[in-house]
Amino acid sequence: MCHYSTEGFLIGIFYKNNAYLIRHISTDIFRCGTCLYSDGTGTDYGENWNYNGCAFYNSTNILNVTGSGHDLFFNSCSFDYSTYIFKLISTASVFLNNCHIEYPHTVQDSFCYVQGNEGYLDIDNSVLLGGGTHTSTSRAGYCDNGHISISNTKIHGFCNTVSLSY
Repeated sequence: MCHYSTEGFLIGIFYKNNAYLIRHISTDIFRCGTCLYSDGTGTDYGENWNYNGCAFYNSTNILNVTGSGHDLFFNSCSFDYSTYIFKLISTASVFLNNCHIEYPHTVQDSFCYVQGNEGYLDIDNSVLLGGGTHTSTSRAGYCDNGHISISNTKIHGFCNTVSLSY
């Protein structure tokens, strides 16, 4: 799916049965409750979802994935000004390369929440900007029995009281 916009829905895209080998190119999804959602109840889905040059912004949640077998790849995408960016439950794997990630950091775990056996978030060659008000109890993200890898990435806007919790 190329060059389209989705605006103002409770869920921008809800992935369910037979959703695999999906390509999104130059897509904007914004002002939604959740931009990309999968609840883990579908059949034959989750494999090899690709997003190239897409923008996700001004929403409550960008990505909320529950269940197993999800592989999502984001290349040269922008994630901006949403309350929560990445929420992965169970064995979802999300890979970001050459992306811009800007989160408001006004609530706990606003950058990422990874929970469950083998949940995986990988950020490479990207820019990670934390904005908003930092407090002594601020926590940018949470990881429980999952994995977060950040490499070759410019990180700006974290202060010494902001952390990722493992």
